[in-house]
Order: sequence, then C-alpha cells, then structure tokens
Amino acid sequence: WVCTETKKACFSVEEMEKYKRRDPEAKTWEEKTVAYLQEQNKLRLQRLEIKNQFMMTVNQKMLNAMEVKGCDLVKATHALRAVGNSSSADALKWYESNDAPEYYRVPEEFEAVAYQAAAEAVEAAAPAPEEPDERKPGDPNPEEIVANLKMEMVEELVAMGF
Repeated sequence: WVCTETKKACFSVEEMEKYKRRDPEAKTWEEKTVAYLQEQNKLRLQRLEIKNQFMMTVNQKMLNAMEVKGCDLVKATHALRAVGNSSSADALKWYESNDAPEYYRVPEEFEAVAYQAAAEAVEAAAPAPEEPDERKPGDPNPEEIVANLKMEMVEELVAMGF
C-alpha cells in the first residue's frame, strides 16, 4: 500500500491503519506490487546518486563549511558554483541573497546529462547479442564437434560395438 499524499509505503493493512492514525494527511491509499516498490526505490537511489554527483562539482571543504553553518547542501552547491568556488564567504552571501525554489533542486540540465550517462553505461555493459544457432533442437552432432572428429577412430568404436 502506498499513500498518494505522503508517498509512504506500508506492507500490511495493520501498518497502514497505524500510519493513518499518526498522520491525518494520509487519506488515499493505493495497492502496489513489490515490483513497483522496487522500481521506486531504484529511482530514488538514482536521484540520490545524481544529487551526490552534482554536489561533487564544487570544493568539498567549502561545501562542508556551509553545511556546518546550516545551509541546504543543494542550494550551497548552487552558491559555490555561482561564485566559481572562490570562497565560502562569497558563496554564503550569494546563498542568503538568492531564495528561488529552483536553487533547492538539482538543475534539470545536470539531471539530463547524468541520466544520459547512466543510460550509456547500461548500454555499454549490456552483453552483445548472441549469434543465432542454426542447429536443430536436439542435434547430437554440432558442426564444431564433427569438424574435429577422426573418422577412423569413430569407425573403430562402431566396430567394437559402441
């Protein structure tokens, strides 16, 4: 079960009822398959990886200094990129003077590039398609074996009764 308002997943009716009592916003629930939940978790992990990649584009010491001061990490990354990683003081000024909602999200262009790179990596890791097998099912004498047989030995084995 997944709550449409909060996206909370519950694995039993009892768990869902308990969550409804704790959170008054949780009103609408949809029954989902385990495969759906696994796919959602995979997407969540992918978004987290993209966020981490975005944050790795700036000076980590300056980003940590801004985090200690209570700054949101994604917005702090935007701030450091805006000031060219020059100083955390300049980035902090930018951080305090820019409060648009898009600064709390990873830029769409960055996500698009990251998703494209991930798709290319998956494609590169995919095994090459196998050559079709021209043999008939159950063929006891594949060509690669027949080509290496010594017919004199086969005739000798047949003469022995094998």
